[in-house]
Amino acid sequence: EEFHDIKISYTTLSGIMKRAGIRSPEGHKIKNKKKVHRMRIRREHEGELVQIDGTPYEFFKKFGDYHKYTMHGAVDDATSKLTAMYMTENECLYGIMELVKQTERRHGLPCEMYMDRAAWACVTPRHKKELSLVEQLAGVHEKRTQFQRILSELNINQILAWSPQAKGRVERMWRTVQGLYPIWAFKRGIKTIEDANKHMDEFIDYYNRKFASITYIEGKLGGEDFITYGYFDAEKNA
Repeated sequence: EEFHDIKISYTTLSGIMKRAGIRSPEGHKIKNKKKVHRMRIRREHEGELVQIDGTPYEFFKKFGDYHKYTMHGAVDDATSKLTAMYMTENECLYGIMELVKQTERRHGLPCEMYMDRAAWACVTPRHKKELSLVEQLAGVHEKRTQFQRILSELNINQILAWSPQAKGRVERMWRTVQGLYPIWAFKRGIKTIEDANKHMDEFIDYYNRKFASITYIEGKLGGEDFITYGYFDAEKNA
């Protein structure tokens, strides 16, 4: 309806797709019994916890470009609201730092950040104790990545996930973005990384209007926990 001005009910559309042999990408059958992961309760305050992640996908496939570019994203745990997004060729520290910069610019800095165990996020347990002489003299007990040092300086607590299921909020957000963004970008003629980042604020606002938690929209949450420290320079801290 939004893109083609065609009004049709979900039931009618579902029937048309089934008769045409088109299966919903979200439809699936559980063949083997898998371990059920308990859903983690949302945080009560906006800014209390932000989940960050990166995902490779064919975001410009509507233009015939099937290369997988990486979208970095940050989502607030209490509201499912996007706080930042940034696209690069591959997942990298620069893209992650852009998430911190954008989140601070739009809202402030969160109390905690939840992420997977990527190379930029943490040092493998095997190398944690391999300290240089300078680090030992400085009183460092465990080796840390550049990103961990930056989070420490900003007083943001880091939480590392052990599995994709542990950060379900951001994983579900990616499924929505992968289905929505290629169409949104195609309708606006956005077909390069540069154009995508230039118009990313527009997409974030569009996404949040459609998918942010109703508790956030109605103002039922117990305030905000974002902390404002002033402008954050990602390049200076990278």
